[in-house]
Amino acid sequence: GGKIPIRWTAPEAIAFRKFTSASDVWSYGIVMWEVVSYGERPYWEMTNQDVIKAVEEGYRLPSPMDCPAALYQLMLDCWQKDRNSRPKFDDIVNMLDKLIRNPNSLKTLVNASS
Repeated sequence: GGKIPIRWTAPEAIAFRKFTSASDVWSYGIVMWEVVSYGERPYWEMTNQDVIKAVEEGYRLPSPMDCPAALYQLMLDCWQKDRNSRPKFDDIVNMLDKLIRNPNSLKTLVNASS
């Protein structure tokens, strides 16, 4: 039993209560989104039922304002419907490490505000 934090939970974990490192990767992607959007609530005012339906239908959170494109792509990778297509945590660490070591890679923003 127990409640599931729907907004942070991978679709397969919601549907089958199957929690794996792949479902943790999904959740990590949501947390990255929260951090980059300065603590915005994932899926804003949507109800949990609406979140479940939207995610199942392929909806993904939009890029936070001024988010580096490479970072948003990493979030999208974490939110792959097929859990086997999601990066492993080793891959995520390597990618973040690369971005930190090459700050210029963070200059390309998804939707730069003027």
